[in-house]
Amino acid sequence: MMDMSRLNRMHLPFFSNPDVLHMGLNEVREESWLEIKSLRNSFKNKIELLENFSHEILFENSEFQSANTKFFEVLKTYLSTYYEDEYKFKNQYIDIYLDDFSSQINSSKKTDLELMSSLIPEDILILVPESKNYILRSAAVFSPSNWDLKSKINKSLDIIHQPVPGYEKTLSTKVNSFLNRLPASRIFERFNWSIYPSEKLFFHPRYPVSINKTNELFLRVERQTFRKLNDSSAIMFTIGVHNYPLMEVLKIKGAPESLMSAIKVMPESIKIYKGLNVIEKTIKEKIITT
Repeated sequence: MMDMSRLNRMHLPFFSNPDVLHMGLNEVREESWLEIKSLRNSFKNKIELLENFSHEILFENSEFQSANTKFFEVLKTYLSTYYEDEYKFKNQYIDIYLDDFSSQINSSKKTDLELMSSLIPEDILILVPESKNYILRSAAVFSPSNWDLKSKINKSLDIIHQPVPGYEKTLSTKVNSFLNRLPASRIFERFNWSIYPSEKLFFHPRYPVSINKTNELFLRVERQTFRKLNDSSAIMFTIGVHNYPLMEVLKIKGAPESLMSAIKVMPESIKIYKGLNVIEKTIKEKIITT
């Protein structure tokens, strides 16, 4: 078994809570808001998708551009403060230097949402309140976990999450209450996970992913963060996707037992929603043989 110190470099949410349908919020310090370096491979995914799928991954609402502009200033300050060696902001250009990835962005030719998305590996969703509901008004989603952004834009979170079994009963009230009460001075994170038969980041229902025949599985973990503007109730919701080979995860002490417990207590409706019902037998076989 791999030493437990390995956990410090991986997000394994089923260790702390086997229930996949829960808030699981943790406060994070500002310097830990985004995971620029550990997710840097996502930049290559974004560049590839922009060439052919920009109509599926970028949506902006002209009525709510001010929130995007303000969040860009927040992001620029964050990167200049905590990643000053990796990001150089010039008059019309922004240079990025991240180990094996570098890029120069012409800031004069991009919208604020496009700029933000080009600067960080995480996906970005801008939520704007109406009454007590939050509405998805702008988004740049390059790593969807088998959902279609086009059908979600300009919808409330309750409507967006209608396909999720148990969301309305278990999470809807908690999520809306949390977002409405979120202080602008604090940042929170939560995790969502599933197991996929591919390490591809772009899982979209209209573009099936070709699955390799090696029977290799990957633990797909979404790290989600919430940050509210100081002078507005708008929220930037980010999603960073980590892919870990399942066999590598199962080498960690306690991981096979924790994962088995999580699958065991998972409602059948959630398994079907996540597609785990199709590969559950294979997962259990891999756990047993480790």
